[in-house]
Amino acid sequence: MTEKEKSYDNNDLPDVLRLPDIPVEEFFEDVPGGVIVLGYDPFSDKTIAELEEVAANLKTTQELVDLYAGVFNKFWYIEDERYDYEEGTDEYEKICAKVDACGALMDHLEERVIAEARKQGVYDEIGGIRGLEPFMDSYGYWNGGGWWVRKDKMS
Repeated sequence: MTEKEKSYDNNDLPDVLRLPDIPVEEFFEDVPGGVIVLGYDPFSDKTIAELEEVAANLKTTQELVDLYAGVFNKFWYIEDERYDYEEGTDEYEKICAKVDACGALMDHLEERVIAEARKQGVYDEIGGIRGLEPFMDSYGYWNGGGWWVRKDKMS
């Protein structure tokens, strides 16, 4: 095993830097049902322009919710990529433009979702992802600790 392949071991650290052994469940005990780790880029086969076109032609609230959930998840998934590149490089500029465009679409869809949730009387004014939980739940989504997860995809 090379040095790069060697796994991190908390016990290799000096005592002053060693983290306490805390079961991972304790970090997430306030999240009903646990936490979902998103392992892929939702809509990886679509450009932001294609998703904007889909957004312009939605017919139902379910379609709006489905697109919003996917774009929301995509934004937070790809947002992390900007830290993979050095500021000022072409790659950094490209990913920032992609993240910004996806964020603008997410914000637009979120405004529409919040408006519909308020119209239906199921928006919790606490705001954020938690504020949308009652509405998203009624359209088949669960807050998996920061990602919208289809309840019918849970096993």
